[in-house]
Amino acid sequence: MRFGVACLLLLALGRSAYADDDPVQASLDCKVGGKALSPEKANVIAGHIQCALVLDGWSLDGLTADAWIDDGERVQATPIPGKTDDDDDQMRWDPFLRGEDFHACKDFTIHAELLQGKDAVWSTDLPVKTKCKKPKKVSAKLSCVFAGAEGTVYTWPGNGAKKKPRLDDTLGCWIVGPKKGGDGFTATIAGHAEPMWQDDDTNAYSSAQMLEPGADFQCDPFTVVASITNADGQVVWASKQAIAPKCE
Repeated sequence: MRFGVACLLLLALGRSAYADDDPVQASLDCKVGGKALSPEKANVIAGHIQCALVLDGWSLDGLTADAWIDDGERVQATPIPGKTDDDDDQMRWDPFLRGEDFHACKDFTIHAELLQGKDAVWSTDLPVKTKCKKPKKVSAKLSCVFAGAEGTVYTWPGNGAKKKPRLDDTLGCWIVGPKKGGDGFTATIAGHAEPMWQDDDTNAYSSAQMLEPGADFQCDPFTVVASITNADGQVVWASKQAIAPKCE
């Protein structure tokens, strides 16, 4: 991972699993550019996050440390011994990347554990509240299509709403978005999320999902809900399409 452009200082005292008469003393420091983050207030996060676990008088011997954001992948820290006997040992992680490991405009939690073998001897959870300006909205279009067994093609919007075909096979839905400024966009269609890609023919940022009967919809009226979020986790477009299939 790359080092961030800015720093934010988070100090979190964790919970120790050691005996009460011999607890591990440690703290989690996470930086995004030199400004202290207040856990009670929303904060602007302008870069990547660098975290370190500081051991208060404890040795690194036999210890490892993991950190992760929300339900993301655990990342193991690198042990950094103190330069002098008076300096605390640390566990340092490579930076968590904005737009990849977390969204700067969506609240998240940093988790950290200090491990001895497979046992956690200390842990903490660090909730991070975010604050951002309202995002610029984009133009996009949601469409769905179904090919019937008789060869008729039904579309929504279009003839599908009037003819109400029996949906006994895959329903294809897609989003056609803007031609510029779509880097980092994620599209969600009926709960399925994927990064948007730029169409070779139209240059429009696009996304498509194949919805299956029984898994994604039943033989009852339903609504396909779709949205686009930017790299910071903000919704920049949302739409929905009502579909009422024929049921027997």
